[in-house]
Amino acid sequence: MTDLINNLSLLEIPRGDADRGLLQLDMSLIYQAEGRISETRVANPATAAELTATFNEACNTATKYIAWIKYEILRARRNYDLAKATVIIDKLPEEAARMKEAGIKSNPDFREALISRDAECRQSKDIWDALEATKTFIEAKVKTFERSYWDAKENVKKATMASAVATSITANAGYPAPIQDNQVQTLGEPSYGSFIGKAKF
Repeated sequence: MTDLINNLSLLEIPRGDADRGLLQLDMSLIYQAEGRISETRVANPATAAELTATFNEACNTATKYIAWIKYEILRARRNYDLAKATVIIDKLPEEAARMKEAGIKSNPDFREALISRDAECRQSKDIWDALEATKTFIEAKVKTFERSYWDAKENVKKATMASAVATSITANAGYPAPIQDNQVQTLGEPSYGSFIGKAKF
């Protein structure tokens, strides 16, 4: 598998057609999102929107890459089938005749051995395998981002419920409710009514 990572962000993989060069995938956003997975444990209403947006964007990018890789897999599979057909049609009859003269009967294992020894078949199969492995690699990241997205949502929900419970308990105990992040603390209006007109001289 050709999976060279340059500058920690560029993933290079073979294309289905070897003569088309390498397919370059910019992994910077995906790696950035991976580095923030631990933040889901302390997600709160103030940070959740930006955090989940990061996971969502990384997931979309990874899904796009999977689509590209699937196309290259189709090309690689086609090239492997063509190379295998060339071996079966052009090389197998001659090799089978030679083996027959040597007293060896041709069989499916002999045909597979001939295909495995062919350089073009090996190259196209290696590319196909590399692309399949890369697809699995990216698909695993998509699942991770989906879990992280919903973990952040769930932890925000728990944090909100815990804050509401704490506020209720404090209020029932006769203490002022804690100030929320989006509230501004103000002083109440002064009350003088109980003393006005009652002063004695």
